[in-house]
Amino acid sequence: MIQNTTTSIMGCWDVYCACCGGPFDHMVRIAAGRGRKRKRPRQRQSESGRGGNAPGLIVAPGSGGASTSEPDPGETVGIGDGTMRGQEEEGGDDKCGYSNEDGEDYEEENDGDGVKDDDLAGYYDRDIVDEDDVAWTRDVYVIGSPADGDDEPIGPAFISGPCGYDLYGGVHLREEAGEDFNFDLYNQCYDVGTDAMHVYPFHKPCLDILAWVLTGAPDRHRLGLGGTLDRLYGALFAHPHISCALALDYGGPQHDQFWTCARGQGEVFVADPLPSLPPKSQKVPKALRDFLALQMPTGSSGNGSGDGTDPFARLPLELLRAVAELLSPRQLAALATASRAVHRALRRDRGFWRAYVRRRMPWFRELHELLGEDGGDDAVDGHTEEERGEKKSLAGLVYWADRETRAWNTDGGTMGHPRPLIGVANRRRIWGVCEQFADSYFARVGASGV
Repeated sequence: MIQNTTTSIMGCWDVYCACCGGPFDHMVRIAAGRGRKRKRPRQRQSESGRGGNAPGLIVAPGSGGASTSEPDPGETVGIGDGTMRGQEEEGGDDKCGYSNEDGEDYEEENDGDGVKDDDLAGYYDRDIVDEDDVAWTRDVYVIGSPADGDDEPIGPAFISGPCGYDLYGGVHLREEAGEDFNFDLYNQCYDVGTDAMHVYPFHKPCLDILAWVLTGAPDRHRLGLGGTLDRLYGALFAHPHISCALALDYGGPQHDQFWTCARGQGEVFVADPLPSLPPKSQKVPKALRDFLALQMPTGSSGNGSGDGTDPFARLPLELLRAVAELLSPRQLAALATASRAVHRALRRDRGFWRAYVRRRMPWFRELHELLGEDGGDDAVDGHTEEERGEKKSLAGLVYWADRETRAWNTDGGTMGHPRPLIGVANRRRIWGVCEQFADSYFARVGASGV
């Protein structure tokens, strides 16, 4: 499990998304991938609390938004919005130890020659995620509510954003957010024992995933319908938490004073879970289709025991399907390996796999679409199996998709190299967190009789 550790710097701290437990933009740092030339800021004497043993963080100047200049493909960068509150506007280091180099003084080195792994330990690998992949972490959105004299929420709850983080537990509205009369400048993320308005920070895609779990559609605007937002804030307010996150199992990261970018392991936590625009939105459907296209046509025989000794060969198809639906993809793959009858019955049963992924993988909408959940036909890439003259194993596709979207894989327990479905792996992880919170939310809904 990743341990997020860093030199303790008194005063300020990071806060994390209530949904995914992940970082916001100023915490995300990306270095060049292994074996690629990168520009590295010349090492300065240690002036910040974070020390001088790692390449400096390069941030864009100004506070109005992300940098408009394109970074060098090998440059070590941060995607923060530049100067943050509590940070000096020109030169020097901010009060929390984030380097504020001007980016002009570089020396070139190659990851494979002369740069130690320890030097890059606090930077994500660009070969796994780049600036486009992590841009979704830039903005903070908060859910807040007015409170009475006893600090109890009285509503109506609201969502404000985009915001920027102030480094000391509070947020401020970005210029592009415009005016928001609900928003209180005196606010604190989570509860740190002040009389400020308590707000809960989220990434925008995480709000969409939370809405997906609670309402059935990935649309954060649905959270504002029918009193949902008031009940949601009440559940957030009542849920146990610390000063930087809710007390939920976030599936990996530990929440210390500052976020540490765990190179080669933690990239999954900052991979975009809901890309909405091409070309990013096209990567997952393409990866699924490519997997199908590269499969060898399946034969008529399977693995495991022959029909004479296979107890599953005696089961009616409907009963066999009912048994299979109770199993996880990993368990079902093991059963199909052991039983030739299961292998032959299910490998190309599109109706079964449509229902199976809808129930077992509700977060994988790209796979739903590929299996024809919305289209309702047997076509893949516009051609039926008969037209292609092939019989592809849909079972193999689902097993592969399940394996690739587990945040912690069996190959060393990490996401240590590029994976085509890394963003979906993060979505799956976030979905699991939202399901934990949904239990307390729906208990509150039931208690209110709504």
